Amino acid sequence: MLETIALLWLNRRVEHNGLRKVSAAMAPIGLYLLLSFLPQMKGPSSMIILNAAVLSVLAATAALFAAVKLAPYPDDKLGDYSISKYYLWLAIGTGFYLVNLAVADVFAGSQVQAGSTLKFLPSGDLLQTIVYVTLWGLFGAVLWRQQEMPAGFRIFGMILLLLATAWLLWFPFGYGIYVAAMGPLFNLGLLAYVPLMVILLYLFLHEPWQESSLSIKNLFLAMLLIAGFFAIKVIKSTIFQTGLPLDIFQAKTAGMAIGSAAGWIIYGLLMLVWPKRLDQPFRLAGLVLLMLGFVRAALFPFRFSVQFGEMTPIFNTPTALFAFCIVLLIWLTRRKFAETWPVTSVSPNAFFGTTLAVTVFYVLNIEIASYFGKQGARFSLLTRGSLPHQLGYSLGWLVYAIGLLLTGIKWRLVRARQAALLLVLLTCCKIFLLDLAKLEQLYRVASFIGLAVVLMLVSYLYQRFLTKSE
Repeated sequence: MLETIALLWLNRRVEHNGLRKVSAAMAPIGLYLLLSFLPQMKGPSSMIILNAAVLSVLAATAALFAAVKLAPYPDDKLGDYSISKYYLWLAIGTGFYLVNLAVADVFAGSQVQAGSTLKFLPSGDLLQTIVYVTLWGLFGAVLWRQQEMPAGFRIFGMILLLLATAWLLWFPFGYGIYVAAMGPLFNLGLLAYVPLMVILLYLFLHEPWQESSLSIKNLFLAMLLIAGFFAIKVIKSTIFQTGLPLDIFQAKTAGMAIGSAAGWIIYGLLMLVWPKRLDQPFRLAGLVLLMLGFVRAALFPFRFSVQFGEMTPIFNTPTALFAFCIVLLIWLTRRKFAETWPVTSVSPNAFFGTTLAVTVFYVLNIEIASYFGKQGARFSLLTRGSLPHQLGYSLGWLVYAIGLLLTGIKWRLVRARQAALLLVLLTCCKIFLLDLAKLEQLYRVASFIGLAVVLMLVSYLYQRFLTKSE
């Protein structure tokens, strides 16, 4: 390698194109010989990094970068090719090998005693894999930021970034068993995600905006958001299901299920209402994530029916999550979205208003079933012959219908009023056909009177609305 540089230096003193040709032929041969003898250059007693193997590759890398400067004399052509690009490819390739060699040298560890002085393959060593991925991402980012470099080198850097990010996305699937041994928060999972997320954030902030959504800046943003989503998933797993392997699709504990649903809701909400520029595909993804979070929260009482049945009715964590969802939906229904709403064919206020109405009715039934259900038994919406439970549904539906009717009157929502009247009709049918048949004579008369009062109130409200507003 040193002879290669010497020939290029001599060509600048005594110009002869043959010197450059010989130098170009010697460079890959010298690299091959150097890499072939690396294991012999490091022994069991060699220092980490400061040994002949690593230092020789470092010297070769420096020599090749020097060749990039020395080679283009008197011109940059060697036949039909650019000689500076040729040496630059060799230099970058050798530099990338040097990075991996340094990692292999550091993590050789006990393998030195077994006769192997370098450990290139992680072989189940998660920390070594994380260091590889981080350095690949950093190397790729440095290459991408070199605007003056030819496109091929920057593409190589982008490929390294994509490979590093792809590994982060694979981590929850392929290394879920490792998460079981991690402590909360400060662990190898956090070490895997944070450095590369910082790199992606830096690249996103320094990449210029373009008119189209299909841009490199948005690619970096997509990589950052997906990596961040999985990072939060790993962190939640170490907190809410300590000692259990990570399953990206399914929570293994009640705490993890609640935390996962809340995480999806908050992450999707931030993407949807982010005040700065965020192209529509990302806001649409945020909306989808938000709605999936609501669905995950709604399914909790059935997914963990035993645990939910053992909780104190009303005063429990799932109910707090339901209350948070309702408050959030009220805020979204009243909010003005302007340009941030991703679905132009649907009004955001109508969409979230409908979602709010469905959510409130669903939560109402869940809480009624929880309150009247048998304490400690598996949760179910079925009344199992319990008259108080059955009457609780009827009373709750009537109160809800009146509230929905008042909402429809105040904000002039025809669909809300129609839904309220339909629910009143269904509730009356339920009361007459099911509830009253199980009551004693005195209670049956009192129920008739109460139902009549409710129906008169509904009729009064509706007629007053018709006369004053329409």
